[in-house]
Amino acid sequence: MSFLPQGYEAPKSDGGAYTKMELGENKFRIMSSAITGYLYWSLVNGKKKPIRSKDHPGFSPAGIIIDSNGKPDRVSHFWAFIVWNYAKARLEVFEMTQVSLREKLGILAADEDWGDPTEYNIKITKSGSNLETKYDLIGSPQRVAPPQEAIAAFAAREIDLTVLYTGGDPFNPSKSRDKEDAKALDQTIEPPSENW
Repeated sequence: MSFLPQGYEAPKSDGGAYTKMELGENKFRIMSSAITGYLYWSLVNGKKKPIRSKDHPGFSPAGIIIDSNGKPDRVSHFWAFIVWNYAKARLEVFEMTQVSLREKLGILAADEDWGDPTEYNIKITKSGSNLETKYDLIGSPQRVAPPQEAIAAFAAREIDLTVLYTGGDPFNPSKSRDKEDAKALDQTIEPPSENW
C-alpha cells in the first residue's frame, strides 16, 4: 500500500489571484483603474507576507525582512489593477513593481494616440531569469472590446483593490475589511468605460 495514489503529482501553484508572468509573451486586458502604493516583505509566523501601504513606510519599516548582511529588504513602489489574463481565462490582480513596465505603460497612457490602457490589450514579454530577467511591454494597436467572458466575470464580482493596503483579498473585500476599514476605504472599482 502506498501513502499517495499511484501516479500522483503535486499541483503546480498558479499564483492564485495574482498575475505571475510566464517566460515569453503574456497577453492581458486591463479591466480597472490602478491604485498605487508601496510594498515590502515581512516574516509573519515564519512565512513571508507582503505588506502594502498607500504612503512610503520609510526604508526600514518595522518587520521588514533583514538580509544576511544586516540590511533591510527593498521597499518597492507598485501599481495594482485588475487584468483579464488571456492564457488563464480569468481575472487577476496585476501588481506591477517593475520600473520598466510602469514607465512603458505610463508612456502609452499619456500618449494621445493610445490613452486609457483599459481600451486596448497589452502584451508583456518576459525573458531571462533571476537578476537577468527582462520585461518588454507593448500595446495592441487594434482597439477592441474585452472578451465577453471578461466583462461578465468583472461585472459579477465585487472587487476592491484598496483592501490590499490592509492585507485583504480584493476579490473578497467584504471579508477583508472590518467596519472601520470599510468606511475609510470604500472605493469599489467600477468598469472603466460605458462602451462595454
